[in-house]
Order: sequence, then structure tokens, then C-alpha cells
Amino acid sequence: MTTRSSHKCAAVFAAACALAGQSGALAADNPLERGGPFFTATPIEGRWNGANIERRSNCNAAQNNGTHGTYAEFLVSTNTAVPTPTLVVTQNGITGLVCNYYGDYHVVGNNRSAEGTYSCSDGKTGRFTTRSILASAEVISIRMDIVLSGSETCSVDSIIAGAHLSP
Repeated sequence: MTTRSSHKCAAVFAAACALAGQSGALAADNPLERGGPFFTATPIEGRWNGANIERRSNCNAAQNNGTHGTYAEFLVSTNTAVPTPTLVVTQNGITGLVCNYYGDYHVVGNNRSAEGTYSCSDGKTGRFTTRSILASAEVISIRMDIVLSGSETCSVDSIIAGAHLSP
């Protein structure tokens, strides 16, 4: 065996090992379905610190299109005792902007979702629909689509992400 062929053999062996190791991972259930760290029993209520990342498009003011982000504190609460459970998120931005998300909250199996209204202290208003709500004891991520319909009209792909120290 030449030096070149031994490298080829080592490369093939490494690739085979990598594929064999992946087969178990590929066959494993979706961690969201089996409850993993983002199990829906994990509370989402509380004070979270992080960022709101947005990708805006189709804005009537073209300069507002594009990717934007801001550091913020998020106060998240749910009320499941009412006939239609609700989700409330208050976003206190580092810039002084305050935005509120208020809507119907749903938990089906291991999936959480919400849809409702969106309003900010600068006059922006609209509707939101979540794509995903994930939470562990220390982190939260809420991915949503927002359609602004007030003084500014835009389609917004948004992620609210935050962390806190669990008690």
C-alpha cells in the first residue's frame, strides 16, 4: 500500500465511522416530540433578558426593510384559567421602546403557539402569529410572523430570545 492509498483508506474508514455514528442520531425521535429540555411543562412566565431580532420586508418606508435587532427585557405571562388562555409579552427595549404582544395561547401536546395583537409605544400596531415557542429553565425563544398595519406596514420575521437564572 502506498502512502497515498493509506490516506485514502483512513479517509474512507473515518467516513464510515461518521456515518455509523450518525445512523443512531438520525433514527432518534425529534427532541421536541419526546419532551427534551424544551418540554411544554417548562414555565415560560418570568423576566427574560435578551434580544429581539427582526427581518422586515415589504415596508411602505423602504428604509425600514432589512434586519434589525435590539437588546430588551421581556416580561412573559400566561393565563390558562380563562375560557380562552392568553399569552402576554411586554418588551422593554434598551432604546425606551415598549412593545406589547397579547393573544390567544395554545398548548397541544409538546407544541405551544399564540396569535394576537401587537402594539408599540412609537405607534406601530399589527398582528402576530408564532411559529414556535421554546423554553427551558434558563432560555426562551419565540419565533413569530408580525404584520404591521398602523403608521408603518411591513412583514416581519421576528425572534424574541432571552435568558434568566432559574431560582
